[in-house]
Amino acid sequence: MGPALFVCAGVQTGLRKPLVPGPSGAYPHRIPNEVEVQMAVTISDVAAQAGVSKTTVSHTLNRPHRVSARTRAKVLAVVDALGYYPHELAERRQRASTPRIAVVAPFTSYSSFHERLDGLLNRARHGDGACEVVLVDHGSAARSADPQLSVLPLQGRVDGIVVMGLPVDDAWVERVQQHRLPAVLVDSRHPELDTVTMNDELGGKLAAQHLLARGLTEFVYVSEGQVSSYPSAAQRRMLGFQQALAEAGMGRQQFRHLKVPDGLAAAEERGLALARRGRDGLGIFAHHDRVAVGLLNGLRAGRVKVPGDHHLVGFDGRELARAAKLTTIRQPLAESGTLGMELLLRRIADPDLPVTHTMMNVELIEGETT
Repeated sequence: MGPALFVCAGVQTGLRKPLVPGPSGAYPHRIPNEVEVQMAVTISDVAAQAGVSKTTVSHTLNRPHRVSARTRAKVLAVVDALGYYPHELAERRQRASTPRIAVVAPFTSYSSFHERLDGLLNRARHGDGACEVVLVDHGSAARSADPQLSVLPLQGRVDGIVVMGLPVDDAWVERVQQHRLPAVLVDSRHPELDTVTMNDELGGKLAAQHLLARGLTEFVYVSEGQVSSYPSAAQRRMLGFQQALAEAGMGRQQFRHLKVPDGLAAAEERGLALARRGRDGLGIFAHHDRVAVGLLNGLRAGRVKVPGDHHLVGFDGRELARAAKLTTIRQPLAESGTLGMELLLRRIADPDLPVTHTMMNVELIEGETT
């Protein structure tokens, strides 16, 4: 996706100060005997220490998909250790007439990020200074890490980053801090960065309490089949769901966790399979509304009444839920994007502000599936 020009309130070019080299582009380094000297770190230095060519270093920083994961990790480790930074690009950005903001998210994997983006761009439009918003599409984080996110802080091309729905590790956070690049996380967490998150556990509890109120005693949580190495939103929702069931006296045998491959058709097949098991009064909670709609289609294709035989709750509360008349947990998606952009603009204007963590509440919207 290409860059778009929007208006950002309170942003002035040149407010972000990249890691400043010493005279003649030199960066401070420690050498034996604790003597501090100024050494100009060049791409040749990185290449020599990493044991690769200068072209490979360049590809790692600018075209990371063209480099193997192993080589990329080796080069980035050397870049971080030496403190290499393409300060020529950073200085060019400093002279640019408008600041540039990168927004990184799994846009094509989850449509909910479109609504977050709407809120972010709406905040960008209303202000007194222009800024560029550059969109970076990242694959689903649970499938694989996109190398573009790793190298973005090293490219010297943006003045701030909003990362939505993707985990960041300590090395990445150290990288943005080393280069004084303001960064905000939306629907992701790290203690050292400003964050905007949803109360996913509360959403799970609300879903369970709503289904329990229908007198149900058998419950199913349905999520996508991908496995993440970090506490994902899906896992937090399930945790809240299970906690509420346990608090109501439900045993482990009264809960099942089912996984479906990504896509509406797979969820429909799972719904049809549930229908074939009978009409035993299930309380079904879906990871998100697209899964819920697929389940609903499959259940009804199997001549199961929803509600009636089974009850179904989704999660998101977007147009899809309204069209399908789902009972769902609404999360304030646009509002989270707006707040994320607001926090980044504040961070650009004043890098020394204290770190803030905002958790936004969710609410149950009753439809016609419970």
